[in-house]
Amino acid sequence: MDALAATLAAFRDVEDALALELARTLSARQRLRRLVPAQLLARAAEREAFDAALRLLLARARAALHQLCGGDVDALTRRDPGAGNAVAETLAAARRAAASLRQADTLDRGIAQRALAVVRTLSSRLPAPGAAYGPRGAPTAPEQATTTRRTA
Repeated sequence: MDALAATLAAFRDVEDALALELARTLSARQRLRRLVPAQLLARAAEREAFDAALRLLLARARAALHQLCGGDVDALTRRDPGAGNAVAETLAAARRAAASLRQADTLDRGIAQRALAVVRTLSSRLPAPGAAYGPRGAPTAPEQATTTRRTA
């Protein structure tokens, strides 16, 4: 396989991986909205594995690009316009895929922050466990109830 084909294949692999992760991220959004802890933690582990695999793909793609043209796509385009344009188009597609994933991550981060705010508000309005009920489980009168709050 020549250097051009290796470089194009490497960056297409990056683009494909990013597109697949974007699809997984979008499908996981419903789990985020429903706040299913086990599924959210499993998804976080998947994403961590993806990030590690992407770093390897990017290292391979950078090495192939460096072998092809020393990392200078403009110089490659001047020397061989067809090859330079093919590499530039492939790099642009990978950048678009990365931007789409970044946008999905930003949206998910916003959803998670809103959910966290709701959970914190709800939690702060619930009565303290030991103060709202008497020793036999009967509710205590509001004026008799003592509230204690634990702080983490």
